[in-house]
Amino acid sequence: MKALLTFCLLTVIISHGYPQDTLRYVDYKLPPEQFSVWDSIQENWFKETYWNCLKAYKLKMTCAGCHSIFARVQFYINSEGKISQYKVIQSRSCGGEMSKELLDCFLKPYLEIIFPAELRNMEIETRLGTGLSC
Repeated sequence: MKALLTFCLLTVIISHGYPQDTLRYVDYKLPPEQFSVWDSIQENWFKETYWNCLKAYKLKMTCAGCHSIFARVQFYINSEGKISQYKVIQSRSCGGEMSKELLDCFLKPYLEIIFPAELRNMEIETRLGTGLSC
């Protein structure tokens, strides 16, 4: 009986917050159709947002000082194409933790868009930003 209760409790904890049909992926392991759509969104974010956020917060990447500025994030995209939850797994900015303001700048475009049908009911882990290989 105790084992059954433990199993039921773990099942509830593990599935809490996500519908049963949610697919979970790391972005580079997405199936080809979804990867193509996600990659397009990422490329647009990188061109339109990343460098503008760095400029707004007076950050510049160099091997001598600041060699990485990024956040690893899990996004849950619901059935309506909106991000209903996200979790920051890791963030770095010039060797330290990323500021809330910079993180908000990174996340804002993702929280505002409606994702296409191919990416709905998915949890996608991604890396927003980059680093230099020095």
